[in-house]
Amino acid sequence: MPEIPKSSHMKKIKPRKTTEERSEIERRKNIEKAKRGKAIWQILVAKSSKERSEIARKREAAKSPEEKSEIGRKAWAGITPEQRTMIARRGWIKKTSIERSALGVKKWAGITPEQRTMIARKGWATKKRVSEVLSWVTVKVNQDKVIRNKKLFVKVANDILNGNLARDIAERYNISELAVIGARRRLTTYFKFSISTQKEDIRIKSLLAKTRFWDTFTEKWANQNLWPYIIYNKQGQINYAEEVTKALVSAFK
Repeated sequence: MPEIPKSSHMKKIKPRKTTEERSEIERRKNIEKAKRGKAIWQILVAKSSKERSEIARKREAAKSPEEKSEIGRKAWAGITPEQRTMIARRGWIKKTSIERSALGVKKWAGITPEQRTMIARKGWATKKRVSEVLSWVTVKVNQDKVIRNKKLFVKVANDILNGNLARDIAERYNISELAVIGARRRLTTYFKFSISTQKEDIRIKSLLAKTRFWDTFTEKWANQNLWPYIIYNKQGQINYAEEVTKALVSAFK
């Protein structure tokens, strides 16, 4: 009987896996699930230390990876959607910071030593300027009767002077964005009424102008982001200063 020629398009039949091989594959999958469960537990910052200790005790007592994975899934199911969003946002921030860091290393490697020195000097000068302004702000905050929590206000002021966004500052210190805007406005009043020389005034204004926070006080931004808090006065003009002041006093009480 003539031999049938094999076609190149014929699919190769994979040999069936043995029971031991299938068990090994399942075991590896369960190990990966257990690792993910452990990572989930580590970032459950919203739970109390007692609850985290209880989860850890159960995971240690679990004999198989399947049991550990199940404990991790239950822990994840026990948090709110807002907390899950916060966890996902932190993961995204970490990922983007790593990518930016890698990009910065590539750019840094492509410039001359003289350019690196110039960039380092500029960064040092900016940090020094922020430090000088912040030390001066600390003195003014200690004299401010409206601000009660002075340590928190100084921390927020430091982030504002370093150009951080309002939403990031609000999330970091667990205050509202309106309170951050109020803190920014409070800083401008310190600068407006307390600068003695023109040179210092220009220096501080140039520092604040470089922050990405500067456009938060335009009418367009207010219409887009502060619509729940906008108040119309008798002339029909937009005025949300009252709500901003309330948020400021409430956050730093």
